[in-house]
Amino acid sequence: MNPLEQKIQDYLHTPIYEGGRNAELFKASALSKDLGNSIHETDNILTSKALRDGLTATEIKQTIRSAHDRPVEAYVPSARFENETSGGNLSWDD
Repeated sequence: MNPLEQKIQDYLHTPIYEGGRNAELFKASALSKDLGNSIHETDNILTSKALRDGLTATEIKQTIRSAHDRPVEAYVPSARFENETSGGNLSWDD
């Protein structure tokens, strides 16, 4: 199994809770696209997991479509701390 396939398997086997569900689905969808899967194949692979995590069917379809509409490099956020003090805010903005 290559690293991209492993990341998708990790997503499929890890519960994702409110606050990170859409972002994690987006990442898994983009990885699936990079593996050469069509939007329909990605939907088949990821939808039941995303539903179990609590996303609605509409949210899932929109997120998968969004991931397939742009290159993976466009979505990968680099987490960084906005300030160096203890308890700083984690920012996903570049």
